[in-house]
Order: sequence, then structure tokens, then C-alpha cells
Amino acid sequence: MGLARRYNENEVSRLLKKSEDVAVAGAGGRGHSEGLHELQAVGAGRKSTTTDDLMERILAEAKAETSAFDGSQVEAVTHALNTAAGLNALTILANRSVSDVMAFIAVGGQNFKMVRASRKAAGPARPGKLDLYLCQWEPALVSHVAMKLMKASADTLHIRTAYPMAAPPKDCTALTSMARYHPAGGMAQKHEI
Repeated sequence: MGLARRYNENEVSRLLKKSEDVAVAGAGGRGHSEGLHELQAVGAGRKSTTTDDLMERILAEAKAETSAFDGSQVEAVTHALNTAAGLNALTILANRSVSDVMAFIAVGGQNFKMVRASRKAAGPARPGKLDLYLCQWEPALVSHVAMKLMKASADTLHIRTAYPMAAPPKDCTALTSMARYHPAGGMAQKHEI
């Protein structure tokens, strides 16, 4: 059937579950869409995270922000893959010389829910002292779905990660989508899709 095609929610649900905790040969990194980026485990045997986990990741991984879908991951990823931009990202991935595509797909207006956790300084910087941070989380609506799409085989999709963004990534507007990828032996490419 190939990679560049429309997917239904059942297929995406199976792909996310099958990709969880699994690495693509030779590519390092395990799939973590559900375990790190979904608050509500939808279905039997699904992984999920918590708002406490999101805030802990901010501190442990020195991130400015983390996010998770609020029960809408499968629906949001399915919608994103089936947009013109999603199909363009899948077409890029289908190229034999491309091993992965990091896609940022605009989905604003679809009312997909998310939670984002962030940190901010709890006071002025203190040279030589441990900085204190205030971690907080808040509900939001998804602007873009970010996905690292890979090939488990020539015609099988692997989704290493899929997370929500409340604002467009740098180099995008609320209505545009973008893909970053590396052709074999070539320089990184970035395109509006």
C-alpha cells in the first residue's frame, strides 16, 4: 500500500501502540508518543503521562516546555496525517533516500485539547547559586501536531513521537506546515509542506 496514503483512526491507534518503546533499526531512540505525550490512555494496554510527569520532565531534562494531548492524540495525529501537508510529509518519507521526517502540521480550528507545562524563574538569577523555577501547567488548544515519522520497513510507518504545540513552531505561521528531513548523505532540508 505504501506510506503516502490516508490513514483511519484504527490504523493510527495501532501504529502509535506498535511504535511505543520500539526503536527503528539503526536510528536509535525509542517511540514515546503515548508514554510522554498523551494524558488519557484511550484503549486497553495504552500508555499515558500525567501533569506531574510533564512538570518533572521540565526540571529533569532542562526543558522550557513540555506538552501532552488531553485524550485526543489518535484523532489529532490521524487528522494531521490526512491533511495535504501530512500527505506531503509522507511522500517525502516514502523516498528511499529519506529515513525520517520531522513534520509540524497545522491543525488549528479542530479543537484538539492539550496541556502544556512550562517553567519560569521564581526570582532573579543568582550568580553561583541554584536558580529556582516555578513549574505550572495549563490547558490549551492544539495549533500544530509535531511528529517524527520514520520507516519501520519500506511500506510500514513508525511514529517515534507525536506531540501537540499550542503555538506554531519557529518558521511557521498558524496556517502553515513544515517538514525537516535528511536525505542519505545530504544536508538537512526544510520545506513548507
